[in-house]
Amino acid sequence: MGISNPAAAKKVATGTYTGDGAAARQKTTGFKCGAVIISRSGAATTSQGMFVVLMPGDSQVIIAGGTCITSTDALHASDGFVLGSATNSAMNVFSKTYSYWAIEA
Repeated sequence: MGISNPAAAKKVATGTYTGDGAAARQKTTGFKCGAVIISRSGAATTSQGMFVVLMPGDSQVIIAGGTCITSTDALHASDGFVLGSATNSAMNVFSKTYSYWAIEA
């Protein structure tokens, strides 16, 4: 089955990055995101596994070992997403590797 309205097709960007612990780190995608899914790779145990779903209006769902937590990660106003402060970013821990999947707004 094909796309019923090809003009309405959305862009998707995928990639990886290594956390640097910096505040307000922007990851660009080339478009305004409607949603971003981020996961941390290489967690030693299930309790260290994390992923986040960022959506418009700064709403988010973050799962860390099966528990919802809060973070300052958010969508950027015009391009990509922003990883929050060094002390409250679930998705920019120093030296950890992350994968992301971003969907255009």
